[in-house]
Amino acid sequence: SDATTFAAGVSSGILANLGRLVDIRVVSFGNVILSRQAIAGHGVGAVLEGQVRRNASRVTITASLIKTASGERLWSDTYERDVADLFAIQSEVCRKIALALKGRVAPDEARLLEFRPYRDTEAFESYLKGRHSLGLR
Repeated sequence: SDATTFAAGVSSGILANLGRLVDIRVVSFGNVILSRQAIAGHGVGAVLEGQVRRNASRVTITASLIKTASGERLWSDTYERDVADLFAIQSEVCRKIALALKGRVAPDEARLLEFRPYRDTEAFESYLKGRHSLGLR
């Protein structure tokens, strides 16, 4: 569905931005369901859980960063804004995650988090729909 495709695209964007940061290694397990302990066994210190919902011109992103070893919540927040602010929301989520993991975001890293692959969200959604229709993830 378009909602699932949109949510997957937003999630991928957040993970891609986090992967640009120094000292943060991003591992994706795709749609595989693993316990927190199994994930910790792969050397992963924290798990990002979240949900993306879109309702007309509004987008809601809920995200939580959880330590794999203890289950302790390091950070959690919900963002509800106009869909036109999607890339700003993604940047903000990444900045908060980096602060929770590293305690700081260097100025050059902050610029990386502002990366916008598309001029607007309509272009982004068209791209996601095209990938979905081709069977690409």
